[in-house]
Amino acid sequence: MAATISTVYVTVGSTKFDALIQQITSDDILKILKKKGCRKLILQVGKGLRVEEDKIGHKYNIQVEQYDFKIEPKRMDIINSDLVVGHAGAGTCLDILTARKLGILVINDQLMNNHQQELALHMKKECYLQCCTVDELKTALENVNTEKRNMYEPGKNMNKFVEFMDDLLAN
Repeated sequence: MAATISTVYVTVGSTKFDALIQQITSDDILKILKKKGCRKLILQVGKGLRVEEDKIGHKYNIQVEQYDFKIEPKRMDIINSDLVVGHAGAGTCLDILTARKLGILVINDQLMNNHQQELALHMKKECYLQCCTVDELKTALENVNTEKRNMYEPGKNMNKFVEFMDDLLAN
C-alpha cells in the first residue's frame, strides 16, 4: 500500500515556470493530490504568478502556502514535505536527494540549452527521482511510487553526482 502524501512542496527555482504552477493547481492534479492524502501544498513560485489559495482550500480542503523566494527556510519546506515536485535544476535535485525525499523533476523545456532535461533523465536512470514534462505530470503523480527508488547516500554518491555535473556542464 502506498504511503500517504500529506504535504507537497513545489519549487520553480529562480525563474518563471508558470506552466508548472498552473498544472499542479489544475483540477485534475488537485483531485489526484487529494486522493493521495494531500492536506498542504507549498508553492515556491519564483518570478511567476501566484494562485488563489482560498479557492483551492475551499474546493479541495488543501491548505496552500506560497512565496516567491526563501533562502534557509526553503530547506525546511523540503524536509517537512512528503513529496517534492520541482524544476530540474542542479540545486533542486541536490536538495531533494540530500533530504532523501520522494521527488518528481519537471523539465522546463522552454529553457535554452536545456541541461535540466539531461540531469532529470540521469536522475531517473539512476532511480533516484522521477522525471516528466509538464504535460506528463498527471501521470507521474498517479504513478508516484514511494518504494521503488534508490536512496541517495551523500558520502557515497556525491562524487558520482559531481562527476556527472562536471561532464554535463563541459559539453
